[in-house]
Amino acid sequence: MKDPKFRCIAKEREPHFNIVRQLVKARIAQNKTQADVARLTGLKQEAISALESFSREPQLSTLYKVASALRIKTIKIS
Repeated sequence: MKDPKFRCIAKEREPHFNIVRQLVKARIAQNKTQADVARLTGLKQEAISALESFSREPQLSTLYKVASALRIKTIKIS
Protein backbone atom coordinates (compact mmCIF):
# COMPACT_ATOMS: atom_id res chain seq x y z
CA MET A 1 0.00 0.00 0.00
CA LYS A 2 3.04 2.29 -0.04
CA ASP A 3 2.86 2.67 -3.81
CA PRO A 4 0.57 5.65 -4.60
CA LYS A 5 -0.59 4.07 -7.90
CA PHE A 6 -1.58 0.87 -6.09
CA ARG A 7 -3.42 2.84 -3.39
CA CYS A 8 -5.33 4.74 -6.06
CA ILE A 9 -6.34 1.56 -7.89
CA ALA A 10 -7.28 -0.18 -4.63
CA LYS A 11 -9.45 2.76 -3.57
CA GLU A 12 -11.08 2.87 -6.99
CA ARG A 13 -11.93 -0.84 -6.86
CA GLU A 14 -13.01 -0.95 -3.21
CA PRO A 15 -16.76 -1.04 -4.03
CA HIS A 16 -16.12 -4.08 -6.25
CA PHE A 17 -14.19 -5.80 -3.44
CA ASN A 18 -16.96 -5.02 -0.95
CA ILE A 19 -19.65 -6.54 -3.17
CA VAL A 20 -17.65 -9.71 -3.78
CA ARG A 21 -16.83 -10.04 -0.07
CA GLN A 22 -20.54 -9.88 0.73
CA LEU A 23 -21.31 -12.57 -1.84
CA VAL A 24 -18.60 -14.84 -0.44
CA LYS A 25 -19.80 -14.31 3.14
CA ALA A 26 -23.37 -15.15 2.10
CA ARG A 27 -22.26 -18.28 0.23
CA ILE A 28 -20.29 -19.51 3.23
CA ALA A 29 -23.09 -18.64 5.68
CA GLN A 30 -25.46 -20.72 3.56
CA ASN A 31 -23.00 -23.63 3.51
CA LYS A 32 -22.87 -23.54 -0.28
CA THR A 33 -19.82 -24.43 -2.33
CA GLN A 34 -18.64 -22.61 -5.41
CA ALA A 35 -19.96 -25.59 -7.38
CA ASP A 36 -23.39 -25.12 -5.79
CA VAL A 37 -23.44 -21.47 -6.81
CA ALA A 38 -22.26 -22.39 -10.29
CA ARG A 39 -25.14 -24.85 -10.68
CA LEU A 40 -27.65 -22.28 -9.43
CA THR A 41 -26.39 -19.56 -11.77
CA GLY A 42 -25.54 -21.57 -14.87
CA LEU A 43 -21.96 -20.36 -14.63
CA LYS A 44 -18.87 -22.54 -14.38
CA GLN A 45 -17.25 -23.16 -11.01
CA GLU A 46 -14.10 -21.59 -12.43
CA ALA A 47 -16.03 -18.37 -13.03
CA ILE A 48 -17.20 -18.30 -9.41
CA SER A 49 -13.63 -18.93 -8.27
CA ALA A 50 -12.32 -16.11 -10.46
CA LEU A 51 -14.99 -13.78 -9.09
CA GLU A 52 -14.16 -14.64 -5.48
CA SER A 53 -10.39 -14.38 -5.95
CA PHE A 54 -10.70 -10.98 -7.67
CA SER A 55 -8.77 -12.32 -10.65
CA ARG A 56 -11.15 -10.69 -13.08
CA GLU A 57 -13.63 -7.88 -12.89
CA PRO A 58 -17.15 -9.30 -13.08
CA GLN A 59 -19.94 -8.00 -15.20
CA LEU A 60 -22.99 -6.61 -13.44
CA SER A 61 -25.03 -9.50 -14.85
CA THR A 62 -22.69 -12.00 -13.16
CA LEU A 63 -22.98 -10.24 -9.81
CA TYR A 64 -26.76 -10.22 -10.22
CA LYS A 65 -26.86 -13.95 -11.01
CA VAL A 66 -24.78 -14.82 -7.96
CA ALA A 67 -26.72 -12.51 -5.65
CA SER A 68 -30.01 -13.91 -6.93
CA ALA A 69 -28.81 -17.50 -6.52
CA LEU A 70 -27.90 -16.70 -2.91
CA ARG A 71 -31.22 -14.86 -2.44
CA ILE A 72 -29.49 -11.64 -1.50
CA LYS A 73 -31.85 -8.72 -1.80
CA THR A 74 -29.57 -5.87 -0.71
CA ILE A 75 -25.86 -5.30 -1.16
CA LYS A 76 -23.96 -2.43 0.41
CA ILE A 77 -21.67 -0.85 -2.18
CA SER A 78 -19.37 1.20 0.00
